[in-house]
Amino acid sequence: MRFIGFIKEHDSIKESKDFQEYQTDSEDAKSFINQIIGHLDKGVIIFGWMGYAYDLIDQTPIAPHAYYTDGVLIWPSYLKYYLLKYPTFDLDQLTTRQILNQVDESVMINSDRLSEMEKTLGEKLHSAS
Repeated sequence: MRFIGFIKEHDSIKESKDFQEYQTDSEDAKSFINQIIGHLDKGVIIFGWMGYAYDLIDQTPIAPHAYYTDGVLIWPSYLKYYLLKYPTFDLDQLTTRQILNQVDESVMINSDRLSEMEKTLGEKLHSAS
């Protein structure tokens, strides 16, 4: 399992990066934005709650605060928001390639795997707070 799109200002787990580290001048990833968003939309929720994250630029509420998976990758709900709202927000090439390789695949996760991911993510978030 791999954690992607986590921003330190929202979730300070080890795999998080500062918001500025996701900024790019490259136009390459933007050509794949529809495929990336389509894949994120197929994600299965691990857990969420009635909380909000707030846009780091304009303080707009981002809801719901939740975490998703495709069985391999785990990402926060705010990832899709930032990808859609800010053209300079970009994932690294490895992550983009990994998502593009899974674009045509269905997302099917058995309950044991989902429970394992929920436990691992919960532990990471708890130890970061």
